[in-house]
Amino acid sequence: MSNQKQALPVVQENILFSQKDGQVSQLTVGTPAWYTWLNTAPAFAFRSTIGTFTARREQAGHKRGGWYWRAYRKHKGKLYQIYMGKAQDLTLERLKDSAAHLAALCIPDSEQACHSATGIVKQPTRDVLSPVPSQSFPSTLPSPLTSFIGREPEIAAASALLTYPQVRLLTLTGTGGVGKTRLALAIAARMYNVFPDGVSFVSLADLRDASLVLLTIAQAQGLQCTGSQSLALSLQATLWEKRCLLVLDNFEHVMEAAPSLVHLLETSRHLRLLVTSREALHVRGEHEFVVQPLALPASEWLSDTDALVHSSALALFLERAREVRPTMELNALTIKQMTEICRHLDGIPLALELAAARLKVLSLQALLERLPHRLHILTGGRAISLLASRPCARLSPGATIRSRMRRSASFACWPSLRAAVRSKRWRR
Repeated sequence: MSNQKQALPVVQENILFSQKDGQVSQLTVGTPAWYTWLNTAPAFAFRSTIGTFTARREQAGHKRGGWYWRAYRKHKGKLYQIYMGKAQDLTLERLKDSAAHLAALCIPDSEQACHSATGIVKQPTRDVLSPVPSQSFPSTLPSPLTSFIGREPEIAAASALLTYPQVRLLTLTGTGGVGKTRLALAIAARMYNVFPDGVSFVSLADLRDASLVLLTIAQAQGLQCTGSQSLALSLQATLWEKRCLLVLDNFEHVMEAAPSLVHLLETSRHLRLLVTSREALHVRGEHEFVVQPLALPASEWLSDTDALVHSSALALFLERAREVRPTMELNALTIKQMTEICRHLDGIPLALELAAARLKVLSLQALLERLPHRLHILTGGRAISLLASRPCARLSPGATIRSRMRRSASFACWPSLRAAVRSKRWRR
């Protein structure tokens, strides 16, 4: 039986690993090869941060109908199952949502399914990707227009922290462009079924008056109040018994409002706050989670599949590059060039995305040759005059882009870079 388990193909991150005749092969989830494989494969395992489920290809209509995939997870002696769909439906997002849904079914408070004579707990009639009724699990999370690459360990760690009773204020900190917002959205999406009273996203990016923070939060909760006292009381009354998660984005602009978050938590027993900021809030009860750049390739001589599996920075750059140049080949030379580009940019997601966008007019080699002037090439040269007055302008020529961004304090002071991000609807 152990040999069968070892031989079962496994999906981890976005890669399927399978073994045949002692040889390990890999393919990327979502590619044509993946869907071709699904049409013949009998089963595979999916490893996620919330557990491992086994997916099996089954035939409808007493083995006379079409083929579909179903996911199974055993928990405390009970076998849970959900319908995932046909082969063409099994995207990476569908796999992740199935894992989250199975995890939710395993939570005692949410076990509303009934037992059959076989001991299998049937899934609710609602499909796994159907929206949960808004009165039970409302959400105001924005839907990103681009895929999310990597960060599974971070999502797992942060999600686990938010389930601890003593962790009610979790702050994601890191330099500008490192991906705090997208990570917060991914964490919130993963925790969606944990908070029955909803998950709310509150952007503070354009806010500069700290006194308006509570008002902005209240508006996100659908409250309309006049007067600071009535606003605070109404917000406390609204959140008092709610089991909800508030995601407060870009808090570094309104740091003076940090103490008001502590008071809000003290008057709301089940509230959790997930905050993104370039620096910690330094208030009572805060737990800081430092967001690091994406993993860089360990060696430029790795094969293409090995490099993509072990380097989320390279995987992100390749995916964004293919958005502007779909026919880009993946071979030893291009892997080496992209690896050098990722290292030049220190694995900063925003820098990688901006660099990939330049491939619309530049080759990989041309982009690589211009990276010694990386701030110029990433912003089109329009922000150089502003940068000259910033502390980062006095750094040595060999200073990394990460240190330059940290010393310059904020991407917000670079108008052309902000415009580039907004024009591409990037939000990292």
